[in-house]
Amino acid sequence: MSSVTATAAATVQANIHVTSFQVSDTAVNVTATLSALNTDSKLSALTVSGTASADSLVMTGSKLPATINLNGDTASVSKGLVAPILTFIGTPDAITLGTGASTINFLLRSCSGIETIANFQFGLDRLNINLNGAANSVLQADNTSYNGQKAIGLYSSADPTHGVVLTSVGSGMTAAALVADHLTFSGGLALIN
Repeated sequence: MSSVTATAAATVQANIHVTSFQVSDTAVNVTATLSALNTDSKLSALTVSGTASADSLVMTGSKLPATINLNGDTASVSKGLVAPILTFIGTPDAITLGTGASTINFLLRSCSGIETIANFQFGLDRLNINLNGAANSVLQADNTSYNGQKAIGLYSSADPTHGVVLTSVGSGMTAAALVADHLTFSGGLALIN
């Protein structure tokens, strides 16, 4: 069976003719139904979408693999993602990952705003940053801090006020280690895993 909405998952789960299914829905709907989705034994994967404003997705406790496309927001950082302590102007998209393997897609441009990602597990999760036609060398990574915790900011050298922030990174992870050990480029994408 193809993808169904989060609210239809229980009905599909109960259907004896269905052996597996996927849920494709908004961040709001997935977050609201996540505890029920986690009990659906036939559910094989999630695809989560966002809106043009700030979205929040909390996958805590979920073991389901997910593909996340939040579509951007209007948040920025006045001093850029190179600042030692980040303070956002506006509300960024916020993702808290669970223990299932997640793929997060982000388009690196000013209208994509800021996306924070908590609980990113190197070697399990994957962050695909679409460089929007720019050269690989445009992607920058810097050590920073957000909400009193160590973080790594990823941004374009042409626009350091927008990008991705990996929050609550472990003490052994630095921007330099991320670039050296977890970053590759392929087909216009910066791939972090």
